[in-house]
Amino acid sequence: GTQDQLLVSPRTWQKLFRPGFEQLVGAARREGLDVWMHSCGAIYEIIPDLVDIGIAVLQFDQPELHGIDNLARDFGGRVNFWCPVDIQKTLQTRDAEVIDAAAREMIEKLGCFGGGFIAGFYGSNEAIGLEPWVQDVACQAFVKYGSSLKCPPEAL
Repeated sequence: GTQDQLLVSPRTWQKLFRPGFEQLVGAARREGLDVWMHSCGAIYEIIPDLVDIGIAVLQFDQPELHGIDNLARDFGGRVNFWCPVDIQKTLQTRDAEVIDAAAREMIEKLGCFGGGFIAGFYGSNEAIGLEPWVQDVACQAFVKYGSSLKCPPEAL
């Protein structure tokens, strides 16, 4: 996807790409493997298809493209999310309070559902123009909120 939409229409994706994805994911699943998928762009419209074919984990470096509330509401408990705090929108603020709040939101909204969230770390601060302390704030917040998360029984 791009910053705001898929590269092709959902209908085109379903017609041209879904069958191949389905074959690959099916082969992996038959061997007992989970399939993790990364996307740098907006793919919200095909997440239902990805979940349906058996993708186990979606890795987004920009989870805010999809909306944390939307991901939790529509896919919580159906797929796992592996994400850092948004690398383009939130980390770039370099505001420790904003970063802390974003990490907390992700933990609280995606972290229940029986393991629905894996806190991420972007591998190269230099590539996204950040000093290491910026991601350290996010990591510390993930640990702080993740270690004290209380999920309601129905979310487990």
